[in-house]
Amino acid sequence: MRPGAFAAQTGPPMVALGRLADAEPARGCVYPRARDHCRRVSVVGASPPPKRRYGRSSRAPGGERGVAATTNKRLVRRFVAEVVAGDLAAAGRYLAPDLVNHSPAPGLTADRTGYMAWLARVRTVFPDLTVELEGLVAEGDLVAVRWRFTGTHRGPLPTPVGTVEPSGRRVQMTGMDFVRIRDGRMVERWTCEDELGLLRQLGWGPQPAG
Repeated sequence: MRPGAFAAQTGPPMVALGRLADAEPARGCVYPRARDHCRRVSVVGASPPPKRRYGRSSRAPGGERGVAATTNKRLVRRFVAEVVAGDLAAAGRYLAPDLVNHSPAPGLTADRTGYMAWLARVRTVFPDLTVELEGLVAEGDLVAVRWRFTGTHRGPLPTPVGTVEPSGRRVQMTGMDFVRIRDGRMVERWTCEDELGLLRQLGWGPQPAG
Protein backbone atom coordinates (compact mmCIF):
# COMPACT_ATOMS: atom_id res chain seq x y z
CA MET A 1 0.00 0.00 0.00
CA ARG A 2 1.40 3.47 -0.88
CA PRO A 3 2.15 5.98 1.97
CA GLY A 4 -0.98 7.71 3.11
CA ALA A 5 -3.32 5.31 1.33
CA PHE A 6 -4.79 3.93 4.54
CA ALA A 7 -5.42 7.40 5.93
CA ALA A 8 -7.02 8.51 2.70
CA GLN A 9 -9.49 5.66 2.88
CA THR A 10 -10.37 5.58 6.58
CA GLY A 11 -10.04 9.12 7.97
CA PRO A 12 -7.51 10.34 10.58
CA PRO A 13 -4.13 8.63 10.30
CA MET A 14 -3.26 5.56 12.31
CA VAL A 15 0.40 4.79 12.85
CA ALA A 16 1.12 1.11 12.39
CA LEU A 17 3.95 -0.73 14.11
CA GLY A 18 6.91 1.41 13.10
CA ARG A 19 8.77 4.64 13.63
CA LEU A 20 8.65 8.05 11.98
CA ALA A 21 11.28 8.18 9.27
CA ASP A 22 11.12 12.00 8.96
CA ALA A 23 8.72 14.87 9.32
CA GLU A 24 8.00 15.33 5.62
CA PRO A 25 4.31 15.01 4.66
CA ALA A 26 3.78 11.80 2.69
CA ARG A 27 3.04 12.12 -0.98
CA GLY A 28 -0.33 10.81 -2.03
CA CYS A 29 -1.99 11.63 1.30
CA VAL A 30 -5.20 13.24 0.07
CA TYR A 31 -7.46 13.19 3.14
CA PRO A 32 -7.91 16.94 3.97
CA ARG A 33 -7.58 16.78 7.77
CA ALA A 34 -4.82 14.22 7.71
CA ARG A 35 -2.60 15.92 5.10
CA ASP A 36 -0.43 17.74 7.64
CA HIS A 37 -0.20 14.71 9.92
CA CYS A 38 0.72 12.02 7.44
CA ARG A 39 4.29 10.88 7.89
CA ARG A 40 6.39 8.33 6.15
CA VAL A 41 6.84 5.30 8.36
CA SER A 42 9.15 2.36 8.06
CA VAL A 43 8.23 -0.90 9.72
CA VAL A 44 10.74 -1.91 12.36
CA GLY A 45 12.40 -5.19 11.57
CA ALA A 46 10.51 -5.63 8.30
CA SER A 47 12.15 -7.82 5.68
CA PRO A 48 11.05 -8.90 2.19
CA PRO A 49 9.37 -12.30 1.92
CA PRO A 50 11.76 -15.12 1.03
CA LYS A 51 12.05 -15.94 -2.65
CA ARG A 52 10.78 -19.32 -3.70
CA ARG A 53 13.28 -21.26 -5.72
CA TYR A 54 12.28 -24.08 -8.02
CA GLY A 55 14.83 -26.68 -8.87
CA ARG A 56 14.71 -30.08 -10.45
CA SER A 57 13.01 -31.54 -7.41
CA SER A 58 10.18 -28.99 -7.26
CA ARG A 59 7.70 -27.39 -9.65
CA ALA A 60 6.50 -23.84 -10.01
CA PRO A 61 2.76 -23.22 -9.56
CA GLY A 62 0.89 -24.56 -12.55
CA GLY A 63 3.47 -27.21 -13.30
CA GLU A 64 2.52 -29.70 -15.95
CA ARG A 65 -1.03 -28.31 -16.21
CA GLY A 66 0.32 -24.87 -17.09
CA VAL A 67 2.56 -26.32 -19.77
CA ALA A 68 -0.34 -28.34 -21.21
CA ALA A 69 -2.59 -25.27 -21.34
CA THR A 70 0.04 -23.26 -23.21
CA THR A 71 0.64 -26.11 -25.65
CA ASN A 72 -3.09 -26.52 -26.28
CA LYS A 73 -3.56 -22.80 -27.00
CA ARG A 74 -0.70 -22.97 -29.48
CA LEU A 75 -2.37 -25.93 -31.20
CA VAL A 76 -5.66 -24.04 -31.57
CA ARG A 77 -3.86 -21.04 -33.07
CA ARG A 78 -2.13 -23.29 -35.62
CA PHE A 79 -5.42 -24.99 -36.46
CA VAL A 80 -7.05 -21.66 -37.26
CA ALA A 81 -4.02 -20.39 -39.19
CA GLU A 82 -3.85 -23.52 -41.34
CA VAL A 83 -7.16 -25.39 -41.54
CA VAL A 84 -9.72 -22.63 -41.04
CA ALA A 85 -7.68 -20.46 -43.41
CA GLY A 86 -8.22 -23.05 -46.16
CA ASP A 87 -5.70 -25.92 -45.87
CA LEU A 88 -8.27 -28.65 -45.26
CA ALA A 89 -5.71 -31.36 -46.01
CA ALA A 90 -4.01 -30.43 -42.72
CA ALA A 91 -7.15 -31.15 -40.66
CA GLY A 92 -6.04 -34.70 -39.87
CA ARG A 93 -3.14 -33.35 -37.83
CA TYR A 94 -5.52 -31.56 -35.47
CA LEU A 95 -8.79 -33.53 -35.38
CA ALA A 96 -8.95 -36.89 -33.60
CA PRO A 97 -10.64 -39.74 -35.50
CA ASP A 98 -13.24 -40.00 -32.72
CA LEU A 99 -13.95 -36.25 -32.59
CA VAL A 100 -17.41 -35.37 -31.21
CA ASN A 101 -18.83 -32.07 -32.47
CA HIS A 102 -21.56 -31.07 -30.02
CA SER A 103 -22.65 -28.19 -32.29
CA PRO A 104 -23.04 -29.70 -35.78
CA ALA A 105 -24.15 -27.50 -38.67
CA PRO A 106 -27.59 -28.14 -40.24
CA GLY A 107 -27.64 -31.35 -42.25
CA LEU A 108 -24.21 -32.55 -41.10
CA THR A 109 -23.16 -35.31 -38.71
CA ALA A 110 -21.65 -34.67 -35.29
CA ASP A 111 -18.37 -36.50 -36.01
CA ARG A 112 -15.07 -35.61 -37.63
CA THR A 113 -16.44 -36.21 -41.13
CA GLY A 114 -19.30 -33.78 -40.53
CA TYR A 115 -17.02 -31.14 -39.04
CA MET A 116 -14.62 -31.32 -41.97
CA ALA A 117 -17.59 -31.03 -44.35
CA TRP A 118 -18.62 -27.88 -42.48
CA LEU A 119 -15.12 -26.41 -42.84
CA ALA A 120 -15.29 -27.04 -46.59
CA ARG A 121 -18.79 -25.53 -46.76
CA VAL A 122 -17.69 -22.34 -45.01
CA ARG A 123 -14.89 -21.84 -47.54
CA THR A 124 -17.42 -22.22 -50.36
CA VAL A 125 -19.94 -19.81 -48.85
CA PHE A 126 -17.31 -17.24 -47.86
CA PRO A 127 -14.29 -17.78 -50.17
CA ASP A 128 -12.37 -14.79 -48.77
CA LEU A 129 -13.05 -15.73 -45.15
CA THR A 130 -10.63 -14.45 -42.53
CA VAL A 131 -10.75 -15.28 -38.81
CA GLU A 132 -9.38 -13.12 -36.01
CA LEU A 133 -8.81 -14.68 -32.59
CA GLU A 134 -9.81 -12.12 -29.99
CA GLY A 135 -9.03 -14.20 -26.93
CA LEU A 136 -7.95 -17.65 -25.75
CA VAL A 137 -8.22 -19.13 -22.27
CA ALA A 138 -7.00 -22.62 -21.38
CA GLU A 139 -7.44 -24.81 -18.34
CA GLY A 140 -6.04 -28.31 -18.45
CA ASP A 141 -7.24 -30.01 -21.64
CA LEU A 142 -9.94 -27.41 -22.43
CA VAL A 143 -9.41 -24.27 -24.56
CA ALA A 144 -11.97 -21.45 -24.89
CA VAL A 145 -11.66 -19.28 -28.00
CA ARG A 146 -13.39 -15.98 -28.76
CA TRP A 147 -13.30 -15.21 -32.48
CA ARG A 148 -14.57 -12.91 -35.22
CA PHE A 149 -14.86 -13.87 -38.87
CA THR A 150 -15.21 -11.59 -41.87
CA GLY A 151 -16.13 -12.65 -45.40
CA THR A 152 -18.16 -12.01 -48.55
CA HIS A 153 -21.32 -14.09 -49.04
CA ARG A 154 -20.68 -15.88 -52.36
CA GLY A 155 -22.40 -19.25 -51.94
CA PRO A 156 -25.70 -20.72 -50.64
CA LEU A 157 -25.77 -20.79 -46.85
CA PRO A 158 -27.91 -23.48 -45.16
CA THR A 159 -29.42 -22.24 -41.89
CA PRO A 160 -32.06 -23.54 -39.47
CA VAL A 161 -34.59 -21.22 -41.15
CA GLY A 162 -33.75 -22.09 -44.74
CA THR A 163 -31.02 -21.61 -47.32
CA VAL A 164 -29.80 -18.07 -47.89
CA GLU A 165 -28.80 -17.56 -51.51
CA PRO A 166 -25.60 -15.66 -52.36
CA SER A 167 -25.98 -11.94 -51.74
CA GLY A 168 -22.49 -10.59 -52.31
CA ARG A 169 -22.68 -8.81 -48.96
CA ARG A 170 -19.66 -8.32 -46.75
CA VAL A 171 -20.48 -9.69 -43.29
CA GLN A 172 -19.00 -10.34 -39.87
CA MET A 173 -19.90 -12.82 -37.18
CA THR A 174 -18.61 -13.31 -33.66
CA GLY A 175 -18.69 -16.42 -31.51
CA MET A 176 -16.92 -18.67 -29.05
CA ASP A 177 -15.62 -22.20 -29.37
CA PHE A 178 -14.68 -24.62 -26.62
CA VAL A 179 -12.46 -27.52 -27.60
CA ARG A 180 -11.11 -30.42 -25.59
CA ILE A 181 -7.68 -31.69 -26.57
CA ARG A 182 -6.20 -35.11 -25.97
CA ASP A 183 -2.79 -36.32 -27.18
CA GLY A 184 -2.34 -33.25 -29.37
CA ARG A 185 -5.70 -33.49 -31.18
CA MET A 186 -9.17 -32.09 -30.71
CA VAL A 187 -11.60 -34.68 -29.36
CA GLU A 188 -14.63 -32.50 -28.51
CA ARG A 189 -16.00 -29.19 -29.75
CA TRP A 190 -18.81 -26.85 -28.67
CA THR A 191 -19.65 -23.53 -30.28
CA CYS A 192 -21.88 -20.54 -29.61
CA GLU A 193 -22.14 -17.97 -32.39
CA ASP A 194 -24.23 -14.94 -33.33
CA GLU A 195 -26.30 -16.58 -36.08
CA LEU A 196 -29.11 -14.03 -35.74
CA GLY A 197 -26.66 -11.19 -36.26
CA LEU A 198 -25.34 -12.88 -39.40
CA LEU A 199 -28.85 -13.42 -40.79
CA ARG A 200 -29.72 -9.79 -40.17
CA GLN A 201 -26.69 -8.70 -42.19
CA LEU A 202 -27.90 -10.94 -45.01
CA GLY A 203 -31.37 -9.38 -44.92
CA TRP A 204 -33.08 -12.26 -43.10
CA GLY A 205 -34.85 -12.27 -39.75
CA PRO A 206 -36.09 -9.39 -37.62
CA GLN A 207 -34.02 -6.23 -37.98
CA PRO A 208 -32.91 -4.22 -34.93
CA ALA A 209 -35.20 -1.33 -33.99
CA GLY A 210 -34.19 2.08 -35.27
